Amino acid sequence: MRWDLEYLCINRDWVCTPLSSCSQILDSDDDDVDDNYLEKVKDGCISEYQSAEERELDRQLTLLGIGTDNGSLLSSLTDQEKKTFTLFYDKLLAQEAVSVPNYSKSFKELCLTVELIMVITLLGSCKLFLRQTSTVESCKLLFKQASGAVKAEIVDTHKVEKVVDAVEQEWKQKNVRLFAVVYIDKRQFRVSENDLIVLYDNVPLDVGDKIKLEKVLAVGGKNFTLFGRPLIHSPTVTVNATVVEKTTSYPQLRYLMINHAKVRTLHWMSRETTILRINDIKIDRENM
Repeated sequence: MRWDLEYLCINRDWVCTPLSSCSQILDSDDDDVDDNYLEKVKDGCISEYQSAEERELDRQLTLLGIGTDNGSLLSSLTDQEKKTFTLFYDKLLAQEAVSVPNYSKSFKELCLTVELIMVITLLGSCKLFLRQTSTVESCKLLFKQASGAVKAEIVDTHKVEKVVDAVEQEWKQKNVRLFAVVYIDKRQFRVSENDLIVLYDNVPLDVGDKIKLEKVLAVGGKNFTLFGRPLIHSPTVTVNATVVEKTTSYPQLRYLMINHAKVRTLHWMSRETTILRINDIKIDRENM
């Protein structure tokens, strides 16, 4: 007979208890095989949905960035989930002529099917979605919005062309002076033509190098301003610059003295600088 030591202290004595013939020794990594995992997930989702309050669902949807109206819920669904909802709607209409007990039973079964498909990706929106589709009228409204959704198309470009023409006339004037907001070396500079900007520390550029500033945040003139989101595309606006000087900054003195401790430190500190001159700012009308 096999024996297994149990660390049970009874009257300060260790006792040995025999293992039954049908018992098995399990390691700490062994887990029980659960064949009803999906059933437990389904039951947990249904119980959580039935116990949830309307205000709590609205709060969770707001935190997730999903609106509580029908259009926002439909837009948050994937194509597969929209197809599933369409099948759900067709089956629901087919049951309108059936008696009330059978209709309610089929409605519950369809709700469970849709919930199992959608609960993994959109748990919060699925709950409110199922609650709002508890009547046939709301289902018809949601299906009408889902089937009638079309992609946005530009039907009139007159106003756009008018704005582009006004901007083009502005920068084609002789005495116009454009400005741009550029992002260089973790800093933002508002520059215009022939302006000088200073970059600190080591920059791998030589005197005379011509560069193009890619990160343009905004460009404008006297009567217009074009903002990026957050950057303006490179072909639309071009800002060219030239390296005119590489030197060191004026030495700064850092002096530290602690009274009655004979502590005095003196540091002369200079930083490498690279000076750029803005040559021109160009706007391309074709890429606007």
